[in-house]
Amino acid sequence: RDCEIDGADRNQLAIFCHPIQRDKILGLLDPAQRFNSTSARAGFEGLPTFDAVPVFADVDATSTLIHVVPMDKTYLAVLTAPTFEDLAKTDDSKKGFVKTYFAHVMEQPNHGGIITGLSNS
Repeated sequence: RDCEIDGADRNQLAIFCHPIQRDKILGLLDPAQRFNSTSARAGFEGLPTFDAVPVFADVDATSTLIHVVPMDKTYLAVLTAPTFEDLAKTDDSKKGFVKTYFAHVMEQPNHGGIITGLSNS
């Protein structure tokens, strides 16, 4: 609600969380499921949404947080273009690595949000 009050476009919001939190969101929706056809399929199909906002699970996300991100105001900016960095030279070969740096930019941070202090068990 706070994101919308601050001016975020609801159609551009996305929820990012750990799979544990996604499962908890699906657990809230489970009792609302009904079998309305002759199909024997049960459960959720496709990308889950909560209140029409898509939920993306990422195993690298913190398991006690849920992030709400305005996708139209969020992007990555390239700070350093891909650059080859030399390491030791041995014989006729060259060793090194490619480095690049990005910045995560949210043009209007008040259009996003974080829910903290959630249980991960």
